[in-house]
Amino acid sequence: MRRLDRIRNVRPWGGPAVDVVLDGDRIAALEPAGSRPAGSEPPAGSAVLEGRGLLALPSIINAHAHVDKSWMGLPWQPYGGEGGTDGRIRHERARRDELGIPSVERTAAVLDAHVRHGTTALRTHVDVDTGIGLRGIEAVREAVAAYEGSVEATIVAFPQDGVLRRPGVLALLDRAAAEGAEHIGGLDPASIDRDPVGQLDAIFDLVARHGCGLDIHLHDAAELGAFQLELIVERTQRLGAAGRVNIAHGFAIAQLPDARRHDLLQAMGGLGITMTTVAPLRLPQLPIGRARRGRCRPRLRDRRHPRPLEPLRHGRHPRHRVAVRAGLVHRARRRPRAGRRARDARRGRLRRPRGARPRAGRACRPRAARRRARHGRARAGAAAPRRRRRRPAAARGRIVERVSDDAEKTPQPAKTDAPEVHVADDLIVTHHELETPGGTLRYTARAGRVVLWEEKVESEVFRGRKPRAQVAITAYTLDDADPTERPVTFAFNGGPGSASVWLHVGVLGPKRVVMGDAGELAPPPYAVVDNPESLLAVSDLVFIDPVSTGRSRPVEGEKAKDFHGFTADIESVAEIIRQWVTAQGRWLSPKFLAGESYGTTRAAGLAQLLQEELGMYLNGLMLISSVLDFSTANFERGGDRAHALYLPFYAATAWRHGFHEGRELADVVDEARAYAARDYAYALSQGSRLTAEERADAVAAVARLTGLSESYVDGADLRIEHWRYFGELLRDRGLTVGRLDSRFTGPAASGIAEHMDADPSMDAILGPYSAAYQHYLHHDLGVRDSGPFHVFGKGVNEGWSYKEFENAPVYVLDRLSRAMRQNPHLAVHFAYGWFDGATPFSAAEDSVAHLRIPEALRENLEHRYYEAGHMMYVHEPSRQAQSADLADFVRRRSGR
Repeated sequence: MRRLDRIRNVRPWGGPAVDVVLDGDRIAALEPAGSRPAGSEPPAGSAVLEGRGLLALPSIINAHAHVDKSWMGLPWQPYGGEGGTDGRIRHERARRDELGIPSVERTAAVLDAHVRHGTTALRTHVDVDTGIGLRGIEAVREAVAAYEGSVEATIVAFPQDGVLRRPGVLALLDRAAAEGAEHIGGLDPASIDRDPVGQLDAIFDLVARHGCGLDIHLHDAAELGAFQLELIVERTQRLGAAGRVNIAHGFAIAQLPDARRHDLLQAMGGLGITMTTVAPLRLPQLPIGRARRGRCRPRLRDRRHPRPLEPLRHGRHPRHRVAVRAGLVHRARRRPRAGRRARDARRGRLRRPRGARPRAGRACRPRAARRRARHGRARAGAAAPRRRRRRPAAARGRIVERVSDDAEKTPQPAKTDAPEVHVADDLIVTHHELETPGGTLRYTARAGRVVLWEEKVESEVFRGRKPRAQVAITAYTLDDADPTERPVTFAFNGGPGSASVWLHVGVLGPKRVVMGDAGELAPPPYAVVDNPESLLAVSDLVFIDPVSTGRSRPVEGEKAKDFHGFTADIESVAEIIRQWVTAQGRWLSPKFLAGESYGTTRAAGLAQLLQEELGMYLNGLMLISSVLDFSTANFERGGDRAHALYLPFYAATAWRHGFHEGRELADVVDEARAYAARDYAYALSQGSRLTAEERADAVAAVARLTGLSESYVDGADLRIEHWRYFGELLRDRGLTVGRLDSRFTGPAASGIAEHMDADPSMDAILGPYSAAYQHYLHHDLGVRDSGPFHVFGKGVNEGWSYKEFENAPVYVLDRLSRAMRQNPHLAVHFAYGWFDGATPFSAAEDSVAHLRIPEALRENLEHRYYEAGHMMYVHEPSRQAQSADLADFVRRRSGR
């Protein structure tokens, strides 16, 4: 590569043209342009650059950049996040992985833009936190190295998410300083870490030990900011860090009384504490002149290259903040005042909004005259344009209020609409490993809440997208996997009104709860252990808590009940799935839904909605303890159907509790199925038309199969309601059996009560699952939200709306049938528990038999049975078998 010897014909600062003679990387001389003949050859091994009369200016210095995290070159990214520094930080952390931040490519794009605009030296803050470690610093160094010395970058190891509130960050800062970072950073010690003394002591200790500089972001205003500035001054002096400390922003200085501001600037200037700041739109401006007189050197920032912390909003570009060499500081221009707007209008700088009428006055007349001249309407001696009559203030939209002479004339603010709600995704990203029989899985977890958006249309006019709720999700994705090959499963429980905790730490997720089993329950506290059989081995996982369950809540101003209904629930969950698939680039991934209990009702409706309205075709549904036709469990309005369909479950429960000694479970269930389908159904249909002999035979058969006494069966008129059965079967032992899992028993509150007072199976599992999951959520996944976690949303089930099925049972077989006919590759896996009294296996089997699909599509249905109840995975052998069955289903049906 030849050495540049001369830059010919350029104009320094716009002056006369000269030739710039170079000696290496220094300017050796300025000679009159053309002093060397154009045809003369440069010295051997050197070259001449033709300037063609362009300006020659010194290179720009950006004294405060964030080149590691820019969206430059990416598609438009709407913000939609919460206001305030902390809200923007959460938004940035939630989006950076999907946007490839930090990376050499993103950093190089920002550096290229800097160089194109004349910036060749910069100080850049580079994020350091437990989610990305020091990867950002490595990416910046690699990108800068590609310029081979043409760009100088000073690195500040910046704790964007706080120092003390994130264990491990301080150690990362220590490591960064040891590995050559020129400065370490800090961030709002009071408002972010809530411990100004603790944060400042910690980072100043690193400065003292490593001899590096300190560059601290300080947004806090007024007295709170001034207090922290005084702490910084005191530590700078005490620890001998003079000349090595910089304050970024420092808005508080502009808000202090003159005398106090003077003293603080003098103290900072005496210790060589510098500032990099901005011209904030809504705060008093920093008095740059006074800062210079106090020897505190202010520098302004270049924000022409947006980054996630403060992205583009509402189509407006962030105000430029430029840092240049000493003596060339230009403050960002504030919005012009009314007089300046008129002057700028005369100079053609401003354009009126489309459809706006010009104001009367001098600023408008020249333009009107020119317009008339252009169209040939100007004439000598024409009268000046008529001045438009000024309307009353009230007509111009101003508030006019009459006050009495003795009234206090306090300005009254105009009434405004409710403030816009600003919310953002708040996801914590952590990285983990899981040892499985197939090897080590390295995966990323993203836990927190995402914003549910809704398109707003009023009077057929589109009003944009509006945040409706913040929905809690936990997503697990395998590292370094091909998204087009890797399946993804969206999982939820039922209720309605239940969080997804059961499937999450019961069978599907990478962790599981240890609680014991029926008759062998573990005492509290409970344990959370690795789940080597997790479905994560074959599929990424996304667990969704519908609104009002878990940590999902409506946004401020929205009603929770608007989400508590069949259609509203399906639409909200479908939108969360669509948003996640789009954000993660997973439209070409094989997709599955996994639902339990009412979650199977939701899944059937979702399958149709996702396919018909969103074009998102699914590979499979995993329906665990399914209920697709509520009439199969309706003892009051379902006729005699529910009594017959529950009989095989009653027989299995009786077998479990010793009423069929010497027989196999399968034998007892098969007998009950056959009797329920023929003789029992006939006896119930006959009512009072049964003969005495027929009735006696029916009473004896039902009593024998169910374990109840013949007198009870006869008194119940052959119709055994399930809540009564749970309390009656073991009444002579003083026990009730569980509804969710009839293997569990508990003490009866009363020996003569018609129903059990509580479900002993729910009593057994609620505590372990709730405690274990919340420990895992906060300890392992790092979720900071201290708000309540609702395993069951309060009042959700009782207030659930089924208005779509008014005067009829809830029925989704038609929706599932339509989804299967529409997508012939859609497969459905049904999982049943023999001892499930909430959604009994025989009722679910009957529903599946009534799917309206071609016979060929029944090949897409599969059934698995387990010796457990509604949550069959609480039984350890069943959990292991079910995990293998689900993994096998995903492998076979993913099409990969």
